[in-house]
Amino acid sequence: MTTSAPSGAQRAISWSWARLGLGVVQAIPATLVVPHDPVAGLALAVGVLPAAAAGLAVRRRARRGLLLVGGVAAVALVLGAVSAAVSAVLAVVVLVGLCLASGSATTRLPRPVAALVTGLGLALVGAGFSLDPGAALAAGGLIVVGSAYSWLVTLAWPDTAAPAPGAPAAVPAPAPDPGAARRYGRQLAVVGGLAATAGLASGVD
Repeated sequence: MTTSAPSGAQRAISWSWARLGLGVVQAIPATLVVPHDPVAGLALAVGVLPAAAAGLAVRRRARRGLLLVGGVAAVALVLGAVSAAVSAVLAVVVLVGLCLASGSATTRLPRPVAALVTGLGLALVGAGFSLDPGAALAAGGLIVVGSAYSWLVTLAWPDTAAPAPGAPAAVPAPAPDPGAARRYGRQLAVVGGLAATAGLASGVD
């Protein structure tokens, strides 16, 4: 026996061929490059994936934020490579300091920016430890190219309609608790510092 949702009920999950097409087009550069140069293809994918995961902003003007994703990722990767090239101790200190700072910053930055810094930036600082500065700079450039490509692709999709008058407004997420944010930063610092120390001491990427 099957039941149908009441007329006018809002679906929890919906399918959009247009959004599927957006994802397919965004994946084209990395898909073409990976078989020939996996590192370059991965760098392009890093620039595109956050944009694909975040979804399509309602207004084209708001989609310029995708360029910020590429910039943050590229700077984080190069910073990790340069600090590791100077010394392993400096690399660990930089990562631990950024983890501590990111915990406090989550209460001051807009939520999407805070998520970008903690979820992508810190990981790419650690990834940069495995690259020499020249390779990190090249990979960072490809990340920026991937983000710019993803942004340009989204411009082909029109602005979406604003919510209808009387539609229920989205409930804003509660502001992070400052104490919990600082604890989270300390936990990140401990885990990141231990992992970076172990990896750099053993020579494991």
